[in-house]
Parts: sequence; structure tokens; C-alpha cells
Amino acid sequence: MSPQQHIINHLFEFFEFISKKNSATHHKEKGFKGISHLNSSWPNFIYNIDLNQITTSDLATKITNKQLPQHLILTAEQVDEHENELTTNGFTPIAEWSCLELDKTEFKTTNNQQLTIKKITSKEDLKDWTTVASSGFGTLENSIFENCFNNKSVEFYGGYTNGKLVATALLFHHNNTTGIYHVVTLPEERGKGFGSELFTFCEHKALKNGADRVIAQSTTEGLNAWLNTGMKLYGNFYLFCLNKSKQ
Repeated sequence: MSPQQHIINHLFEFFEFISKKNSATHHKEKGFKGISHLNSSWPNFIYNIDLNQITTSDLATKITNKQLPQHLILTAEQVDEHENELTTNGFTPIAEWSCLELDKTEFKTTNNQQLTIKKITSKEDLKDWTTVASSGFGTLENSIFENCFNNKSVEFYGGYTNGKLVATALLFHHNNTTGIYHVVTLPEERGKGFGSELFTFCEHKALKNGADRVIAQSTTEGLNAWLNTGMKLYGNFYLFCLNKSKQ
């Protein structure tokens, strides 16, 4: 399996872990899987799509009939092969994510030590964590994360300055790979290096915990910062939405 596919599959495993721990609806049909949560902006995706088994037209019909969430996760290869079909059936690209894996020989600790970084250990602190994470993902339902609390597969971390929670991160451990997710800094605190400091801490924590591989996905905005910590780029994947303009 290519590093890119391994990184994407880890994200999909994260979705399935979330769906098993929550009231999220898990869709599984020929040619795709999906996850949706009515009260939260995340996770709501159709993923693990095989466009040789289901058409974009069929997906569009199911979405229009409110049987599925409206966001598709597709690899760059799928987009190249099916771009015309996607456009014809009303799908628009709204986000590009990069697949990243830590090169242990290039791992770099940050010189910034502005944050006090703590593991989130109380449900009260988890509510604050969810509020900060929502500033990067839209409105997140706290119960999604509360239902995963104290599970050995998931760890929540927060970065504090002057006693204020300003940055979040989540580690998901699966099959000797640790993924770094939900790295968010409050909008008014961005540009100060807080996200990079917390991200580097999580890389170190994952290695210390014995992970064979450390992976992440990044938006275009965060890519250079994560690459500077020792992450290596292994291609991109895309988020498409039915009947929405590119943001």
C-alpha cells in the first residue's frame, strides 16, 4: 500500500471509530461508505468511494434525496479520471488536503516554548477543547468527543497561554500508526506559532508512545508549517460538495 493510501485509510478508520462510539449514522453500500451526524458540522462525508461501482449521478441523487451527506472525499487520481462527470452532476471542489507522514530522520523540535501543553483529562476541559476546535471546523457536537473520552485509541491535547486554551489537537492510534487531527488555533491567536508548537509536541508524543508511523492531513494554509516539522508530502486528496461554490 502506498503511503498516500495508508494516510487516507487512517482517516477513514478514524471516521469508523467515531461512528461506532456515537449516534452518527454510518452508511455502507456497494461502492462507498458514509458517515453523518445531524447536530455537528463534522463528520459528514461520503468516503472510500469506488467510482467503478457507483456513479457520481447516483451519488448526487442520493444526496438530493437526503439519504447521504453532501461531501465526497476523492483522491487526485479519481478527480483526474472523473472530473467531467463530477462537474456534470453538480459537484464542486471546496477543499484540498495534503497527505503527510513524519520522516523520523528529519523530525525537528520547535524552539518556541510559548505554550503550556496539557492532556485533556476532564469533561469540563473537553467542552472548552470542543469550543476551540469548532473555530476551525464549524460547530462541533461535544458529545462526539465525550463518547470517545478515556478510550486508549484517542488522546486530546490543549495548548494554553496565560491560562487560556488557544490551540487543540487530537491523536488517534490505530494499527501502530498515530494520526494527528483537529489541530486548531483560535482565530485571534493565529500567526504566533502556537499550532506548530502543539503539532510538534504531538509528533514527539506519538513517537514516545511507540508509533511506527505518524501521519496527518493538512489544508493548503497549514502545509508549510507541518513540512517544517519533518513531515513529508505524499500527494493530495479533495473534498467535493454538491451544488456549492468553491470557498
